Amino acid sequence: MAHPLPLPPGALSPPKSSATSAVMSHITEKASASSKKSQWQKGELIGRGTFGSVYIGTNRETGASCAIKEVDIILDDPKSAECIKQLEQIIVICILSIS
Repeated sequence: MAHPLPLPPGALSPPKSSATSAVMSHITEKASASSKKSQWQKGELIGRGTFGSVYIGTNRETGASCAIKEVDIILDDPKSAECIKQLEQIIVICILSIS
């Protein structure tokens, strides 16, 4: 059975801040701009988890590295719904840690 990711201390639910909304909007806009070739290149597999695989990502323009998590989402699937919740928690935690 999968365990949900912990929220930051003192948080009862993911905050709905304007920063979170702005980032989610930016992600949506980037995803819809599929005609532009991605500046990130997926590289070597570095891990697998319950909901997907993690790869090394390299920025084609700057050479910067990051981790890229790739997940398969199936509509109306309870496991996919749980995956989406956990990914949203990760995004919120990352936003809070850089703000």
